[in-house]
Amino acid sequence: MVLCQIKNCKKYVIIYIPGINHKIAPLKFEAWVHGPVSRELYNQYKEYGWEDIPQYKGFLLADSNTIEFAKLIWDVYGHYTADELEAMTHLEQPWLNARKGYKKFDSSDVQLNDNDIISFFGDKYRNSGHITA
Repeated sequence: MVLCQIKNCKKYVIIYIPGINHKIAPLKFEAWVHGPVSRELYNQYKEYGWEDIPQYKGFLLADSNTIEFAKLIWDVYGHYTADELEAMTHLEQPWLNARKGYKKFDSSDVQLNDNDIISFFGDKYRNSGHITA
């Protein structure tokens, strides 16, 4: 499945958002200055910096539910720019909780709590009846 080329910053946000009750990948996210970041993904893709990450042309090993869920998340959030997604994360409780005690530009490797993510996006989903930005 090829969604489109995306920039490093946007990739992190798109993967972080699906915390409702279905994890796309077993990743932990840290509350970095520009939003939630998986150190594992960062290390894998840091060579691209702010440039587009080339499209993956191989096979995706995922069940159909995960693929459909990823498509749904992309349909809702994929049109936002990296800057817009960053701004959204800075207003959301999981990132705010992990950043408590830090100033705006302080670096941090504090992990976002999975329960905070599940609770925040689960409530958002239940309140709207569907996934919304």
